[in-house]
Amino acid sequence: MSTTTMPMVSPSVREPAAMSPDKASTTAWISVLAGLIGAFMAILNIQITNASLKDIQGALSATLSESSWISTSYLVAEMIAIPLSGWLSRGLSVRRYLLWTTGAFIVASVLCSFSWNLTSMIVFRALQGFTGGAL
Repeated sequence: MSTTTMPMVSPSVREPAAMSPDKASTTAWISVLAGLIGAFMAILNIQITNASLKDIQGALSATLSESSWISTSYLVAEMIAIPLSGWLSRGLSVRRYLLWTTGAFIVASVLCSFSWNLTSMIVFRALQGFTGGAL
């Protein structure tokens, strides 16, 4: 009779594939979705403004070179905000920083709709770009 010997495996040793992965909490998923929505809104805002720049130009009685500052102010402010985001989020905490910038983004968006001349539109778009850079 031949007997086959099986190697002894201790019950505490497991294969890596047999381990169950840790599941993300609901709070983590909500945070990720909120971040994605914020980033989507910032990008959508740029696209909507660029698509309707001719209408904005006509409503504010601005020339083409003047109205180009509407998009430029947003993008410059956004580029300034992106490198500062890490420093500001460490000082304020990530949660507080994102809540404040989201609120300011909404306020700046409403102010853009109420702008009365080209200068106010450029200033409000710069504020919107700064807060959009954080999103």
